[in-house]
Formats: sequence, structure tokens, C-alpha cells
Amino acid sequence: MANNLILFYGCPNDSPLTPVESAMDKLLRLAAVSTLQVAGATGLFERMLVLTNDYSFKPPEGVELLFDNEISSSGTFDFGYSLSRVAQLLPAKDVVVYAGAGAAALFSANEWQSLINVLEEEPEVVTANNFFSADIIGWKPAEAINKLVARNELPDSDNNLAWSLCQRADLVWRQILPGNSRTFRTIFDIDTPTDGAALKIWLDNNSEAGLLKEFLSEEKAFPTRNAHAFLCELSHFESKVLVSGRVSGGVHRLLETRAHGQTRILSEERGMRASGREAKGLVKSLAGLLLEKVGPHRFFSQLAELSTAVAIDTRVLFAHLKYNFSRADRFNSDAFNPEGINDTYLREFTYAAVEVQQKTGLTVLLGGHSLIAGDLMLLLELTPPRFG
Repeated sequence: MANNLILFYGCPNDSPLTPVESAMDKLLRLAAVSTLQVAGATGLFERMLVLTNDYSFKPPEGVELLFDNEISSSGTFDFGYSLSRVAQLLPAKDVVVYAGAGAAALFSANEWQSLINVLEEEPEVVTANNFFSADIIGWKPAEAINKLVARNELPDSDNNLAWSLCQRADLVWRQILPGNSRTFRTIFDIDTPTDGAALKIWLDNNSEAGLLKEFLSEEKAFPTRNAHAFLCELSHFESKVLVSGRVSGGVHRLLETRAHGQTRILSEERGMRASGREAKGLVKSLAGLLLEKVGPHRFFSQLAELSTAVAIDTRVLFAHLKYNFSRADRFNSDAFNPEGINDTYLREFTYAAVEVQQKTGLTVLLGGHSLIAGDLMLLLELTPPRFG
């Protein structure tokens, strides 16, 4: 029995890319290489494979490179089908670990070792960094994924792969780390420009060096001013921090114990993708109802009456409003670049976020689920103890 690591890295097919998309692509490519370097240095994996659509991708020495068109002849990427095909290249009883390109950017040797320890303890087991919204998943035996193939229940994304392997392939669920698997290293994921800004701040405050730190020190597409201001707010007793979106209980507890001021938490629509609610248009959000009723400018004005800093998982709002903005527009909104946004509504929304900060001093962070998960955990890790 051998341990195998499968990493998926996909580059956008749009051409030409906007500056923020190009920067995100470079960051994810470097994150993929960095993850493979750290994992390879542990000596835990006999085989490491990368599936990509990027023919220019250069993995570390010893890593096997597979391309989308070698796995599927349909011409379109299908997550579940592609992962099952790659897993079927491995011996049936082997250990398989899957990671997205930006998912293990902060994994150290300790996290990789803990993950492998869990998978070696039982004959049929699955583990992940998040049971309901996973982007790092390990399981044994490799052939377990064939049960999902047989049932025609392969997941369309990594979010619900751990759940599927547990509930549909009869594997036993175990946590990656003893006690609490939801640490900043296991949860942090690079998915939006806000994640790049949070990572830059964290790396600037830590001794860890490498490809990501070198790149982010020069890259201007991930402005850190708002994230720095939010970090300061977390350290003030007079602050009132509001966090809205798919907020987990773990992040809520961290805010309660580490944030110095008052906190307001609006946690809603967790698991909206894994459950299929987003795809079915069933997302309902209290914050979305307010935005829908009063419009972007009044929405942010009312938030300024309640708080001194807000972090908003805007994907919940967009799903509630049934908007499907382009990747470029979402990223430009996260980076507070309304001039680069094509969609009229999202441009107005982003202008409103910029204007409320200029008029009231409210600190605003916009992003996806990773903003109110890994990003907040990174910033809270840098927040000094509340007492002492």
C-alpha cells in the first residue's frame, strides 16, 4: 500500500485575462508548486500527480503531469469524472489524498503527517479539512470512489467529496488533526483576491519564506489596506466587527475569544454549494433581503450604523439575488476596483462599498467563503491576546 497525492490546478480559458485574473492565476500556480514542494519534502508520498489544463505548468521534479484531454475526451472538465479516472490509475488499496491548487498553501509537514496518520489507522476511512465543504480530502482504499461511479453519484466539485465518500461509499469519517481540524493552516484557501491580501499580511508577519512570499511582496493586484485596517479593528476594544455569510462555529468562537471589541455574526447558507441549493436557485439570505429592499448605497450606510468594520461573503448575497457575475467582475469587486467591472449592478454595489468607507470610515472586506473562514483565521492569528 502506498500514499499518493493528486493535485488539481486549472488555469482560466478566458482570453485576454484582466490584470486581477492574471495575478490570481500566477498566485494559484505558485501555490500549487509550493504545495508539491512541501508535500514532497516530507517523504510521505510515493507518487504525486497533477491534473491541469495548463501546458506550460512546470511541477517540481518527480511529479507526474496529466492533462485534462488525456483524462476526458469530451472537451469539458468534469471534477468527479476526472478525479475518478486519476484515482483508477492507482492500485486499488492505496491511500489517495486530493488537494485543490490553493487549498494547502499553508500546510506544513505536521499537517501532512497528521493526515497520513489518520489514513493509516483504519482500513476504510476518509478525512478532510472540512466535512461539508472540503478542498483537501484523503481516503483509503483508492477503489472506494468506484462506488460513487457505480451509483452515478460522483460530485461535481470537491466541496461534497468527503461527505459522498462517507455517506455513499461507506467510509468511516475521521478528523485530520486530533481535537480540532479547523486551524488556519488547514482551512485557508486561495480563491479570491482578498485571500491574496490576507496571505500577504500573514507572510509579512511570519518568518516562513518561499515562492508565495516572494511573489506577493512584488504583486500589486492584491491591495492590503482594507485587510490591515480590519486587523487593527480586531485589536481595538472600541470596535464593532460584523461578519456576514457562511460563518462556521469555529470562526465564531475565535472571534469571541480573540477579537477585542464587540462582534456581530450573521451566519447563513452554509453548505449552499455542496447541498445544491445555489445551483437550484434556493438560496435565501437575511443580508440579501436587506440589500434587495434598500439597494447597495443604503445597505452599506446601514452597516456603518451597526459597525466599524464588516467582512461580507458576497457570494451568499449574489446567490440570493440570483446573479451570476463573471469571474473577472467578482474579483474586481473583491479588490475594490469598480472601474474594471462590466456588470452595472455589481459596479454600483462596489462603488457603494468604496463610498461608505470614504464617508464614514467603515472598514469593508468583500470576498467569498474563504474570506470569512481562512482569511479571518489568519488575521485573528495575528491579533494580540485580548488580555495580557
